[in-house]
Amino acid sequence: MSPPELCFRAETEDGTIVNDPSEDSIHTLIKGLALPDNSFLTIEPPDGSPAWFAVISLLPDGAYEVEYRDPARGVHDLTPENDRSRIAREVTMWLTRTCRFHERRPGLRSVTAWRSPTRLYDLLGTYWSPVAAGLGFAAVWCEGVSIEETARRLRADLSSATPCTLRGIGHGFDGDARPGDRAGIILVGEAGTWTLAVQVQEMDVTSEPALSALSRSGGRVLSMGWHVNGAHRITYAVDGLVVSSAPMEKIPAPLEQHMEGLSMPGVNWDEDDEDGDFSTEEMIDTALVLVGRVTGRELDKKWLDAIHTRYVIPEGTWP
Repeated sequence: MSPPELCFRAETEDGTIVNDPSEDSIHTLIKGLALPDNSFLTIEPPDGSPAWFAVISLLPDGAYEVEYRDPARGVHDLTPENDRSRIAREVTMWLTRTCRFHERRPGLRSVTAWRSPTRLYDLLGTYWSPVAAGLGFAAVWCEGVSIEETARRLRADLSSATPCTLRGIGHGFDGDARPGDRAGIILVGEAGTWTLAVQVQEMDVTSEPALSALSRSGGRVLSMGWHVNGAHRITYAVDGLVVSSAPMEKIPAPLEQHMEGLSMPGVNWDEDDEDGDFSTEEMIDTALVLVGRVTGRELDKKWLDAIHTRYVIPEGTWP
């Protein structure tokens, strides 16, 4: 039997090369980084073909920055980290998921068992407790639409614009200014070249009329949401038309090209999956990863920590 084809090559700025790097070899390469002439490490396919790749850079303060990019060089995660061992484990896990030849390496489960398959779901839950409690979530990503225009198309009261973070979205309402239980409350902010609107009361941003409005004039929008009774759904709209709206485990056909290396119930089953199914949390996490691949930026700590703009959608605005 011929050996498996080479998946990735690690190369430092000073020219040190390791083919199909292990966790230990990645750790060694990171440890050897030094300013100014050996400040970064790339991990990519050896033939230079368009594919996912990673860059680990040494920062002036001694910390490291880990960056994952898709074939179009869109950034999907940009994480500062001080722990070399953690970086090596994380990147090793990433390699096993994105190897474009889909080769299973010896000891794969032992290498990746430490990592939670619900990373983004757990991160979101730490910033918005209803997610962690299973109560629901609603968000829409809009391409090429400004923050204010996103709010306008969602029929929000533009005079209600207030800077705040996701954690602080419920604070600062005075007396009669506090929205009723059926009004919509959204937080809108830039997310790379797209705009992200998270709704924390009601689910207007996931309705088909709203998605049609957000995507008109040649735009694209992608929404996901669920409520306390389930109904996990992902919807894709283009140029004012909803192209696909289906249960979250059924990835919209136009987005399947972004699913390489990912698994979802009914899509790209992993033959090593002992349970034959995903938990709800894993399904949501996979959908969040998919959204990041489409938009070029995953939902991350930087966005969740940042100050964005809160708007109120008056009660009864959407049917």
